[in-house]
Formats: sequence, structure tokens, C-alpha cells
Amino acid sequence: MTKTRKHHWPTLLQAFDQSKLTQKQFCHQQGINPKYFSTRRLQLLKKENEGPSKFVKASIIKPKALKFDAAAPTNAAQMTLCLPHGELHFDTTVPSTYIAALLRNLS
Repeated sequence: MTKTRKHHWPTLLQAFDQSKLTQKQFCHQQGINPKYFSTRRLQLLKKENEGPSKFVKASIIKPKALKFDAAAPTNAAQMTLCLPHGELHFDTTVPSTYIAALLRNLS
């Protein structure tokens, strides 16, 4: 059996995909253990599909210096801030300094 180095696997998998051979045929041709090839291929495919985490860390910080009247009238105008991962809705009575501090802490 041929020893395959870690950096050779991407090239080897690409050759397999282009070969139109079964895994067994390809492994026999390359001198690779078919079970190891299958295991290694699945590991690398799983690693590719994981990609970066889809979770975003968020924390809520209530600044002491920034206060606003939470008892805003119910008919106050609404402001919507559209972000790539959602929307934030605020009454227009919320000070812009509070929104700026919130955005700084989320970035």
C-alpha cells in the first residue's frame, strides 16, 4: 500500500472525482486501502462542510451613563435598523448615543 501524505489528499480526492471509477477501483489503481480512503474522504468532506461557525456571540450590557425613558408613549414612531442577520426595532425616543453604544458592543 502507498503511504499518502496529508497534503496529498486534496489532489487525490480531486483525481478520484474526475476518474469516474468506483472507490474500490480507484484505490486498487492507486495502491490505497479502500477502507482508509473512504474514512479519510468522509473526514475531509465533513471538515469542508463545517465552515465557520454560524453562531454569533452577543452580550447585553446596560451602560450606566446612557439612560432613556423606557416609558415612551405607545404611539411613538418606530425606527428599524436592518442588519445582515436580523433587524433591530427602536422607538424614536431612544437616544442615538444608546444605539451607538449598543452597536459598538455588538461588533
